Amino acid sequence: MLACFLLVAGQAGAQFRIETNAQNGSEVTVDENGAKSWISHFNTTQAVSTATPNGDGTYTLDKKSFRNRNGYQANVYGRTVADDADSLISNGNRYNMPRYNSGANIMHFASLAALDSMLMGEVANGSTSVLTTNPSTGLFDVAEGDAAFGVSPGKYKKVELAFYLRLGGYEVAEDITFDILTYDAGTNLGGATASYELSVYLGSDGGDAAATVADYYVTGSGVKNVSLAAATGLNVSDFTNQNIYVYLKTTGSGTAIADDVRDPMIVIDNIAAKLVPPIWVAPDVAENQIGNNESAPLTGFSGVETTMEIPIKTTGRWGELKIVDNLYFNGQGFDTFKPLTFLESGALMANDGSGNYTVPVEYTLKPAVQDPGTGKWSKQEIVVSAPADKTDDDMMFYFKVTPRVASSNSARIELDMGTRIWYDIFYAGVNKELIFVRTNNNNWDSTVVAGIKDHGGYNVTEVFQTVVTEDQLPLFNAADIVIMGRSLGS
Repeated sequence: MLACFLLVAGQAGAQFRIETNAQNGSEVTVDENGAKSWISHFNTTQAVSTATPNGDGTYTLDKKSFRNRNGYQANVYGRTVADDADSLISNGNRYNMPRYNSGANIMHFASLAALDSMLMGEVANGSTSVLTTNPSTGLFDVAEGDAAFGVSPGKYKKVELAFYLRLGGYEVAEDITFDILTYDAGTNLGGATASYELSVYLGSDGGDAAATVADYYVTGSGVKNVSLAAATGLNVSDFTNQNIYVYLKTTGSGTAIADDVRDPMIVIDNIAAKLVPPIWVAPDVAENQIGNNESAPLTGFSGVETTMEIPIKTTGRWGELKIVDNLYFNGQGFDTFKPLTFLESGALMANDGSGNYTVPVEYTLKPAVQDPGTGKWSKQEIVVSAPADKTDDDMMFYFKVTPRVASSNSARIELDMGTRIWYDIFYAGVNKELIFVRTNNNNWDSTVVAGIKDHGGYNVTEVFQTVVTEDQLPLFNAADIVIMGRSLGS
């Protein structure tokens, strides 16, 4: 039986999420230094599925399933006729987990016998998509309140169990661990066992494995506590900021495929890791939370596009740093309105060591594009490449925005470098200080002043006189604009 088991870090799609999720059976604890201890023990709160005979040849099936938010998979391969090549063998809906990012539903069973009863009930009730001899995936109770992930191979031999962690941006502080155990010794095997190969892939599950260990686990040998780096000869540091794929493979027991023969079944349990996440110093916002500067909005002249800035500071960054425009205005999503403009150059400047932000930071800009038909904008994005080694950032992020007249508004950005946060940038328009020097009360002066006030964006101070004296110069110098009336004496 081929069992393949996959730990992955850093890909899109479903992966083992570093979160507490009772239904999926995972927990996270955070110590005083911010390090995360994560475990997936599979002890789901989802009730078990049952099949109850009705006495007339049919069954009442109570299927208890939930959507798999964790990145595991189970694939079984075999030949449907003698001349076929090995192909993927599947069963009916909710019995398959073909790919860790498929988001399929998974059921919880109290035992292998409970699964068998469910399959018999499906067939008795007339299902044409479910076979009792085909493979079936699920969470299976090892003891009451203690479940594990596995697949019953049915009559077939080659099985792949797979899962992955997304560890992009994380420093792995201790070896990744998990358990392997034999859940069922098999049926009509004459004492035959199956031997498993352990392989680890880094980055992706294509190409060559980073490490392979033959005959790593033999069914019937009890619970095996695996320390991944120690078992494969890799270093724990090899897992930092990585996608990590781990496979357990076997070619099966060597017995013939027959309807009354079932190979041994293994399950995996208690996948655990201790991770040190990067920290946001500025904006000072906790992971997965939304911060803001509402109490001290940035300011610019009303109606004038203005370059503004916010500090970007991190500690312990390993991965890429991304700044994404969420296209949120005043807390609401508006993809037809784009208040922020990310700069093609000079958007990020690093501290030069003396407190001045004068050192350009290299980045890639994905500019916003507006659909001419719908008027909707795409999300603009800035990406700073992953450093060669762990780094602390001290930068200033510059962007352009046009404040409204005498109002405070906000635009939301997403910041992610392994730890993701959101930040609502509040900005307010301020009026320009304008002095209008009137020489008299003629209509021309009155019309100009009225027009300025109606236009808005200006605080207008009117001065009535024919001569500007020296003691008035400080007043004029403090203004943004000074307009002289029709004529002025010396």
